[in-house]
Amino acid sequence: MIPAPLHPREDARLQALADAELLDTPPEAMFDDIVHLASYICGTPIALISLVDRERQWFKARTGIDGHESTRDVAFCAHAILDNGLFEVEDAHTDPRFADNPFVTGAPFVRFYAGVPLTVGDDALPIGTLCALDRRPRRLTPEQTEAMQALARQVVRNIEVRKAALRTKALNDELQRAAAALSTSEARLQALLAANPDGMVRVARDGTVLDRKLSRDRAILPDAQHMIGQNVADCFPPRLARLFLQQLERALASDVVQTLELQETVDGRACDKELRIVASGPHEALALIRDVTERKLGERAKDAFVATVSHELRTPLTSIRGSLSLLEHGMVGPLPEEALEMVRISRTNAERLLLVINDILDLEKSSAGQIDLSLRPVDPPRVLASAAESIRGMAAQAGVEVVVGEFPAGAPVLADEARVVQILNNLLSNAIKFSPRGSRVDLSFETGSCGRLRFCVTDRGPGIAREHHARVFERFHQLDASDSRKRGGTGLGLAIVKSLVEEHGGVVGLDSAPGQGSKFWFELPCCRGGGERP
Repeated sequence: MIPAPLHPREDARLQALADAELLDTPPEAMFDDIVHLASYICGTPIALISLVDRERQWFKARTGIDGHESTRDVAFCAHAILDNGLFEVEDAHTDPRFADNPFVTGAPFVRFYAGVPLTVGDDALPIGTLCALDRRPRRLTPEQTEAMQALARQVVRNIEVRKAALRTKALNDELQRAAAALSTSEARLQALLAANPDGMVRVARDGTVLDRKLSRDRAILPDAQHMIGQNVADCFPPRLARLFLQQLERALASDVVQTLELQETVDGRACDKELRIVASGPHEALALIRDVTERKLGERAKDAFVATVSHELRTPLTSIRGSLSLLEHGMVGPLPEEALEMVRISRTNAERLLLVINDILDLEKSSAGQIDLSLRPVDPPRVLASAAESIRGMAAQAGVEVVVGEFPAGAPVLADEARVVQILNNLLSNAIKFSPRGSRVDLSFETGSCGRLRFCVTDRGPGIAREHHARVFERFHQLDASDSRKRGGTGLGLAIVKSLVEEHGGVVGLDSAPGQGSKFWFELPCCRGGGERP
């Protein structure tokens, strides 16, 4: 007996056999019918669909034989898979490869074998055979040979159909599991949404309402059931719609959550609303609208208390500062050097405390809507030059150069010039404090959005991480608690900037990253025609 050599591409062939997912599977009619037909056409008592594995041959379908498998070294099929066409042994007794084969010398006493390779895949790799066996010598007729080859092709087609069906079933099972998981997830999401009292609106970039969730309080999101398909400009009050679209544009441009607070009158009562807008896709955003009336009432009470205390402190503190200044300048006679130093320290601290009080009062006025803006056309280069000049002494002391950039041709802005100078002074002061000695701070312009002009203050300081961008405009917020001790300041400057800019109908923002400096900017509306607000 001469065992068959391995196939030239044995590893790939074995992988193709594994991919067929046929080994050790139960009988299937689509294969059983073919072996019965092969036995009938060839007139042989035995027919098999044999799969040649690494160490064995295994019968996927069989007729005329009881066993399920045999070792590969005695398998006629191991020889047949090496041929491209029909492999035929007319008399095994006279063939030296099989004469002493145990299947020839013993049961089932094979004398005749005819096998056609089953080739699968684009590489036509043989994974087994369709074969017919007899106990007497013989030869297939041309018609029988052609029929066996046709049946072998049908076996391969059945293998492919079966494999596709298994894949489809696996995919369906996966889809069902995914659908069940999605259903569970949706149920949880619906429960969370139902428990959330906030109103929610999903909007496209152009302001079209795509979806909404009703809030428990009608004051938060009035007439929400009629909003889908409409533009927010047609659903919200004009001021709310304008601010909403501004923040929507910023949220989509920056991918940072934008927060907006405003007060509306609903059903005859004041309602404070907080809007949080976050990009939920490249061209859409989700807005959460919350009633914060009770919280705002508490904040206003607190602010009123702080303002009252500040008012009560400012008059005596101003008097104390004036008296200390007189002492420092020798108006009541010379002081010993040690006493003079104590007076200077006291006067400096009094001025710092007055600065805090004035900032608190400014914020209180803004929160109460008591800031009166004298809006008129303002020449941007003039206001930048004025701000730069007023801050030059502080810049010189810090060793920082303030550079004013060129102004592109365009319309003036509609603003209160004194307040714009105050905004720029706060930003410049902040930039200088965080700039290293010998560096520069740039004042420049850019074209803003929605017909606005953007004012930019750029420093070469340490930069600010993205997660802190929104919080730097909050009251008393400082990134490092030691900043106020090292650099001075109240932590209110940027909050005042934000408040004053929004009073002008503008927006404020920050572009920064650690180690890359910071660019604080704000946009103000340009004049139209006779200088009216757009």
